[in-house]
Amino acid sequence: MRQYFTTVFQFSILTVGLYIIGIFIWGSIPYSYIGSNFLYRQGSYGHLNTRVKEILKYGEVDILFVGSSRVYRGFDPRIFENHGLKIFVLGSSGQTPLQSYVLLTRYMDNLNPKLVVIDLLPSSFAIKGVEPTLDLLANDRIDKLSLEMAFEQNDLMVWNTLIYASIMDAIGKHDDFEESIHKPLNNDTYIMGGYVHKDPNFQKEVEICEKEKSEKWHEPLDVQLAYFKKMISLLERSKKKFVFINMPIAHYNCFTNNDILERYIPESIPYFDFNKLLEFKDSTDFYDKFHLNVNGVQKLDSFLLNDLSFLSHIKTEN
Repeated sequence: MRQYFTTVFQFSILTVGLYIIGIFIWGSIPYSYIGSNFLYRQGSYGHLNTRVKEILKYGEVDILFVGSSRVYRGFDPRIFENHGLKIFVLGSSGQTPLQSYVLLTRYMDNLNPKLVVIDLLPSSFAIKGVEPTLDLLANDRIDKLSLEMAFEQNDLMVWNTLIYASIMDAIGKHDDFEESIHKPLNNDTYIMGGYVHKDPNFQKEVEICEKEKSEKWHEPLDVQLAYFKKMISLLERSKKKFVFINMPIAHYNCFTNNDILERYIPESIPYFDFNKLLEFKDSTDFYDKFHLNVNGVQKLDSFLLNDLSFLSHIKTEN
């Protein structure tokens, strides 16, 4: 019997070793991610690779914005700089509360913001968030939080990508990638401070809202609510001022349950729904359903810079 267990153990070690080697070889083949349970793409979309590398030399900020692409396409550091405020946009594509918690844990101390602003996108609470986790594994550091994300999602593609990213990190290749600042295919240009500028000439057709086709946000998942609470605890322990926001979207009134997340926000935390605080036009302020164009960004950022109720949260205690 002892010999049997020894043989099983040796076979298991050999199998795991061959599996890891196989992932490394597979990942080294160009475009191997297509149609496979593996996705290690550095610099693919959203400039996360450039964004996180910039943090270590960026310095302390007045405002730290956290959230999905709505955030990194909505707040332009140049506009805030003209008004004497330094900001950083810690956004990532499809970011859910799980990734928000990870990024805040990793980088909040480096940026030491006076105010943290977190966007609450209802759809990000209703998904597991595999794709944004893959984005972080390929473009951010590999640490114990990477392992935590993998365990939380328990997805084969996540595990395979984590294995490959860990190997690349161990041999010193994970951080070698240099991302292009301008990506013509996406009409995107990275602006220092975390903002991604979309070419003003780029425009998708924004769907027309019809009452008989009204939409509903899905209910949030337990795992995302859990990390939402962990994020709040992290910020409270750090004694950081923070507020929640809801970024503008096209045809906001088409959704019949826009208040779906409000019941999870503690009463003591300020919440700003920009869809209610100022007027945006679908045809002139958005380049697609969820993202502001240059006109919309200017309108939103100018509003914030003149909103005393928002700016009051930046002031520090003497």
